[in-house]
This record gives sequence, C-alpha cells and structure tokens, in this order.
Amino acid sequence: MEKIQDYDESGVTYWEGAADDEGHWVKFDLGYKTAISRIWLLCGLAGWYRQKNRKYAYLNQDTDLTGRLTAYKWEYSHDEKHWTEVPHSQVIGSDAFRRDFVLPETVCARYFRINITKWIGHAPRIHEVSFYRKGQPEMPETLEREKDNYVLVIGTYCSEQMNQNTELRDALLGLKGHMALPWDLEVMEVPAYKMSWEVLSSMDPKPMAICLTGSGRWGEMLPRFEYNGVFEIIRNTDMPVLGICNGHQLLALQEEITFVRNMGRSYYSDTVESLLHEDIPPVQIEKADPIFSGMTNPFFGPEYHSWSIDVMPEGFEVLATSKDHQGHKCIEVIKAKDRLIYGTQFHPEKPYPWNGSKMILVNFLYLSLILRDTQDDM
Repeated sequence: MEKIQDYDESGVTYWEGAADDEGHWVKFDLGYKTAISRIWLLCGLAGWYRQKNRKYAYLNQDTDLTGRLTAYKWEYSHDEKHWTEVPHSQVIGSDAFRRDFVLPETVCARYFRINITKWIGHAPRIHEVSFYRKGQPEMPETLEREKDNYVLVIGTYCSEQMNQNTELRDALLGLKGHMALPWDLEVMEVPAYKMSWEVLSSMDPKPMAICLTGSGRWGEMLPRFEYNGVFEIIRNTDMPVLGICNGHQLLALQEEITFVRNMGRSYYSDTVESLLHEDIPPVQIEKADPIFSGMTNPFFGPEYHSWSIDVMPEGFEVLATSKDHQGHKCIEVIKAKDRLIYGTQFHPEKPYPWNGSKMILVNFLYLSLILRDTQDDM
C-alpha cells in the first residue's frame, strides 16, 4: 500500500464539529483523481493521556469515549456536488477509536468525505485520516560501501521526515553526545511502510543487523497494516533484529493477534527525578543472556509507553520484567528462542548518564558481528 495523503500526523490534535448540529461531514480534496483502495480513520485516543502538572499518570483513557464516531459512512465525488456512498463503508453502533476500511473495489475520485450522523459526547472528533492506493515498496537508495558493516534502521514513525536522522542512528554512529562504539559502522534508515521481505532479500550487500525504532507517538494509534512488511521480515529473517519500544511490541504483533494491550498507566522516564516521582520500577533480569553482559541487575532504562506486550508470542521467551508499587507488571525484554532477535520496551539508545541499559545496544552489535563472521566462515 502507498500512502498518498495523511491529514494530521500527530494524532493528538483533532477536528471537532459544532455541538448544536445534528450531523456533520468533513471533505477531503486529494488534488487529483486517485484510485483509493484503503482509508484509515482515527477518531479517539487510546491508552493514557498525560495531563500537565499531574504527578502520577495512572489514567486509562480507554474509558473516555468522548468524540468517538458511532454512525457514519464514506462518500466520494468527482465534482463536489454529487456524492456516492463508498461500498461497504457504512458504520453503525461503533465506539472504536480507529477503523481501517479496506475497499472491496478501488474507488477512483478526487473528492472524499465522511458523513457523520451519530457520536459520543457533545461533538464528534477526528484525529487523523489517511488515504492509500495499491503499490509496492521500491528498493531504498543503496549506500556506497566496500564492506557490509552497516545496520538497517527501520523507522516505525508514520512521518517520512521523522524516520530520518533518528536518535537510534546517532547512537549507532556515536553522534550528538552518544558514546562512540568500537566499530566502524554505517547506517541506512528506511521507513517501515517501505520495507518488506522482498525488499530485504534483494538488498546487496545485506545489513549485519536490523533495528526497529520506537514510534515517537502512541504506537497503538498507528495503522498496523503499514507494518505488514516488517512483520514478514520478523517471521522469516535469520538476521539479528533489535526492536525498541514500539519495535519491541511489533515482535509480538507479527503473530497478527492483539498481544499488546493498555497497561492502565504510563511509563515516562527521562530524568532521575521522574524515576522517583512517577514510580518507574527498575528492570529485573529473570533469565541470564549475553545481551545483559556487563550490566547490573536490576537496572533502569528510559521508558515512554502506556501499552506493553501482554501475551508472549509463540517462539519467544521473556528475559526481563518490571513491576511498580501499584502492581502493574511489564514485559521489558524478550528474545526469540531460535534466532538472534531481541526486544526491549525501554530505550537503550538514550544518552542519559543514568541509563543502565546502554550496554544492550553494544552487546547486540557484538553478537551480530560474531554471527556474521561465523556465517562467513561456513
């Protein structure tokens, strides 16, 4: 799928209709006649919403359905005057915060609108709308290199711009205050929605390792189908993979089952003070593994999330967990049982002096190099 329009990438701001109106519609001008095969709608928030001046962030926003659309349909037009209903797009009695409309037949038009007749609360809200057409990812631009010491960083942000020059890239290259690593590495950054198993298989030379970034916004509010190519890679690759934050959760979601759920609170730690004031628990290593070489037990890692892996996917095991004073337990580190694939809910790439998880990134790269050299000798 190729995303051609994305209205309001932040997902946090929103359009809101007038409270006194009996119905609403929102029109979208794509600029030219386009064959649309999928429409993605976000009309509510999921997980926690962090309020200003709130010492603790135990707040399950799933209980607040204000603004969610309960009855609506999609329509299209060629002249902005005569409107036709998009087949099978009518929704009645819903309270979902997101909706993925896969059109049974491609609709070719310039103008689309959502016709809203019922909603929860005083007025309807729309946080984000994305239109898609059928397409295949193109091969990413190759880096000129004489060796294959490069890491493929797959960005899980929806925004094209935010997938470039990520903090994970800076950590791998030792830039912007990050510790310089003992290897001469290169980095290639590609958005998740431009990756697939076919693209990875065609890359020459292959990367020595793959890293999946965090999403930079609440991952549960992103279109899951944009990660279909990443799911293919997770299921099929023998290359080393490290998933961080949202990337960690994608390791479970590749089973195409909802193994990731709302914790009922937020984890947000970027300072030593936040560890104390927000009741952020330390990470407890439960199973010894080379990924923890040189680390203390327990340790603290920077965390920014409200959802976590709730059910472990087949073929993976838990290496570390955490538990706060309120009884919220979080799966913090997982590993594939038969491959060099790891996931961390926290961020080992953060340059904070108190970040006790930095060695995980170093250890992952070291293990990746050993695996590559072993395969080269075979």
